[in-house]
Amino acid sequence: MPSRKEEYRGQYRDALMKMSGMEGERLARLYKSANNIGDSLLAQAIYHEALDQGHMDLGNKHWTTHPEAKEDYRKYQSLKQEQSDPIRLLVKAFEGRAVE
Repeated sequence: MPSRKEEYRGQYRDALMKMSGMEGERLARLYKSANNIGDSLLAQAIYHEALDQGHMDLGNKHWTTHPEAKEDYRKYQSLKQEQSDPIRLLVKAFEGRAVE
């Protein structure tokens, strides 16, 4: 029998797959509905899909009630930028070798 955490992961993945490619307005309506019924897991899935599609307006709305999510997103963007910078990756690789 799957644990509660595994069930949530499955539901979260299902929600993301169903929302993939949805337009911003529809995501915003679903986000509002999810919050109205207290389905925080669905609201979070919608928030992530909206950010992946570049709908920052929904991200801003989510951050007003979840300020920790804004900080998490800022850290994610910083790490993403760092990982996409080939020069920085080379420097880190050489620094790692110098330590060994």
